[in-house]
Amino acid sequence: MDKLIVALVSLFVLAIVTFGIFNKYVFGNKQFIDLKQNFNVAYVMGDNNKFEKVRIKSWNDYENSDSVQLILEDGTAIYTHLMNVKLTKEK
Repeated sequence: MDKLIVALVSLFVLAIVTFGIFNKYVFGNKQFIDLKQNFNVAYVMGDNNKFEKVRIKSWNDYENSDSVQLILEDGTAIYTHLMNVKLTKEK
């Protein structure tokens, strides 16, 4: 019985780790587990109170927050409120 429990727990842990690695390469450029949400452009509110278009490499929103982090293609990181960002997919 103990071997069965150990085997089931080990299988569960292996499945979670495998899904995490699989998720990174399959479900878009969202930085953590989420549905496929693949955006390559963001419109960010600039200092002049107008939206500026930027190309993004990855992004991350936070579960208990209204903030979003964008990593631009040039490596710049932007952390701002969700009201200041519009994410989109362009060809």
